[in-house]
Amino acid sequence: MSVQTPIPSSFDPEAHGGPPQRLAWLLPLGLAALLGTVFFFRLGDDIPLRTHEALLAGTARNMLLNRPVQLADGSRPSPYLVPNFNDSPRLRKTPLAYWMVVPVAWAVGEVNAWSARLPSALAALATVLMVAAVLARRYDRLTAFVGAAALATMVGFLMNARLAIADMPMTCFSTASLLALWMGVEGDGWRRFRWFLFAGAFGGLAMLAKGPAPLLVLWLPYLVAAAVCVARQVRRVARPACPAVGAPAAISPRPDEPAVPQAADRARPNEWAWTLGGAAAAIAVFLAVVLPWHLYVYQHDHDALKIWMAESVDRAAGEFGHEEPVYFYLVRLPMLAAPWTVFFAYGLVLAARRAWRDVHDRAWLLFIGAWLVGTLIGFSLSAGKQDHYILPLFPAAAVFTALALREVVAQAGGGASQTRARLLAGHGVFFVGLGVLCLAAYALYLAQPAFFDRFRGTAARLVTPGVLRPMAVLGAMSIVGGALAWVLASRRRLVGSLAVLLATFAATFLWAGSALIGPIERSSRAVDFARHVRETVPDGVSLFAYRGTSSSVVFYVARPMPPLADPAGAEKQMAAGQAFYVITDDRYLPQLETVPGLVRVYHQADPYRPEEGLWLLKAPGNP
Repeated sequence: MSVQTPIPSSFDPEAHGGPPQRLAWLLPLGLAALLGTVFFFRLGDDIPLRTHEALLAGTARNMLLNRPVQLADGSRPSPYLVPNFNDSPRLRKTPLAYWMVVPVAWAVGEVNAWSARLPSALAALATVLMVAAVLARRYDRLTAFVGAAALATMVGFLMNARLAIADMPMTCFSTASLLALWMGVEGDGWRRFRWFLFAGAFGGLAMLAKGPAPLLVLWLPYLVAAAVCVARQVRRVARPACPAVGAPAAISPRPDEPAVPQAADRARPNEWAWTLGGAAAAIAVFLAVVLPWHLYVYQHDHDALKIWMAESVDRAAGEFGHEEPVYFYLVRLPMLAAPWTVFFAYGLVLAARRAWRDVHDRAWLLFIGAWLVGTLIGFSLSAGKQDHYILPLFPAAAVFTALALREVVAQAGGGASQTRARLLAGHGVFFVGLGVLCLAAYALYLAQPAFFDRFRGTAARLVTPGVLRPMAVLGAMSIVGGALAWVLASRRRLVGSLAVLLATFAATFLWAGSALIGPIERSSRAVDFARHVRETVPDGVSLFAYRGTSSSVVFYVARPMPPLADPAGAEKQMAAGQAFYVITDDRYLPQLETVPGLVRVYHQADPYRPEEGLWLLKAPGNP
């Protein structure tokens, strides 16, 4: 069986169709500009905090303002240790994501969209840099740069990097744990022991960020790493000593004395001690990071165990909604890996071929494959599914994508290069086609607006000048960038073509978020409604939320709103004779209208989702 030559670490981009050595500084500069733009540009400006983001931000705000909540045992522990939202304990999630927001909010003076999202953006940046570092160490700088750029611009990764959710910090610490684990597998002695400690510590932090989800990410790569480590140790002990040329296998002063083993041979038995000791220490550190918070909370609230079981078992059974078929992620992953889906698939083929031919890369690629496949299996077996659940697999997907992109842009000359150039050119044509569709939709609306009357539902409501004009700009950007990428690929300037594709995607993504998604996002209506509520409801008057009012409304109103579960709860408050206000939406308004005495005060309509308009109702109370 032939052995494929590993990719050299000293890569010469000019010799392979990349940028000349005198322009090699453009790679890190371009990557820095890309990461700074896609992760941080207008991070808190375009879209207000959404439902899950508002839960995180509101909980962090109670920590910052030191607002504890009273538990069933009558105690009021620190909000840092028992997080709370809307005057209720928030124990379904572990606290690290909230803790990460607090120092940022303290520095800027408040919890807002920017301070709540910055930790996620920083975690995304750290994840990208870790992937780049391991690719540079294992392959070369070009592979590191293209892998980092691909990860940063995968739709599924980039969207969540700009949201205040716990999944991105969890992804960052899971990635750190797995990469530290592999560094330990490749090391020996104290070096292995040390990296195993880091793996355990980062695994514990991942659990504190969003437990128990990291267990579904770590299980298979940890098993593969253990198998690789044990196999190497067994093979190393069983292999006879291989002395250097001209050197004796052992030192023997006299023929009748036993040979003295060389230092390398004496150290072999100790590797088992370093390995097993490192594994035990990693488990100990993992538990030392995870258990204290859980034990403290359980000491104050014995129902916490039921809550944690429900969060894991009931969510896996689909009790919390979002129930999808087992193949859901297999369908979604190609969309979430865009615009690099083709390269990701090609990278899987290259990795399989390389693992078969190259003994040096086999264990590493099996480990990365276990990272990808194990995460897919773990979350696919859970009935409750959402796109952001599989966020931790994107670093593994980026490794495979990097192999394909490096294969494409690092070759020059010959028919193979022509095929790879066509692959990049095809992506440019795709952007051009997307832009043409956007411009055609806008032109059709200007010429024949009645054409869209035949559509019904949300799609028809989205066909408005306020949406189509930004779409036309997006179309023009796509056409210009795609055409330029196609021209460069046709001239075999493959690195330049890839750079243009990256810039085009980043620009269109940011423009779409700012000009398209922001105006139609329901949280924008929540901000306007909350402003009116703050202006209308006096501080001393009770305000209630009926049937699960949006957490975005709760956050932006910025005051506790105890829940009312049914009309009987509103009637009980009416019987007390005190004036109060109630917030609900159009879906539940008919239920509250059965309560005599409630008066409509204000309605915030949602033109894109009429059933989700918001209402403020008032009970005047007894005169």
